[in-house]
Amino acid sequence: MGGTVLDLGSNRGVFAIIAKKVMSAKTVVGVEPQAKYVMVNDMLSKANGIVLESNAREVAFIASN
Repeated sequence: MGGTVLDLGSNRGVFAIIAKKVMSAKTVVGVEPQAKYVMVNDMLSKANGIVLESNAREVAFIASN
């Protein structure tokens, strides 16, 4: 495939790993607002031979009336 995959609500990153390894996605962007999954996501990525280019963590809230 070679495209880009956007994984909203990536939790532990399992779908992102599948997208990278099985679907051969060139770029995978995982978005997960809960910090508790960061360590597990890092470990699973490393265990599957995926090098993370960035593991930026930003918190933002958007609200409208």
